Amino acid sequence: PPALILPEGSVKSASKTSWSILDNMLISFLCISRTSMREPHWHPETAEMGYVIDGDARLTILAPYSSHRLNTLELKNDDVYFVPRAYPHYIGNMGDVEVKILLFFDQAIVYDISYQSSFLAYSREVLAASFKYDSTQLPNVPFNRQNLFIKRVNP
Repeated sequence: PPALILPEGSVKSASKTSWSILDNMLISFLCISRTSMREPHWHPETAEMGYVIDGDARLTILAPYSSHRLNTLELKNDDVYFVPRAYPHYIGNMGDVEVKILLFFDQAIVYDISYQSSFLAYSREVLAASFKYDSTQLPNVPFNRQNLFIKRVNP
């Protein structure tokens, strides 16, 4: 897969095509700048395991089978985390240096669906009905699929 390098962060991946031992696996190196976070998303067909190489991060996972409860983890160097298949999640940089995470996926090709792309896939009428608004009240949302990162928000 091609590398994605942006001011907010970067993702570089390796699969079987670049390293033959990675049969049915994908490894990615994720870097998140100190002012950014990886946008909320989920992987419909793969689980994600991460190893924090450097930095302080906050991972939030939406657990769909537990009354849609948010589980938040504070992560630091040498921490390992796991996100089950299809669980929505996001990770933000909580420190003053770039966060570096090694990601492991149990599929050779990893798809993700972001909240942004999910929201924009539906018609304004469907969204208006879902949120009980008139379609003219919905904001116009810009969409940049290439950028997986958003400005950090730390509630």
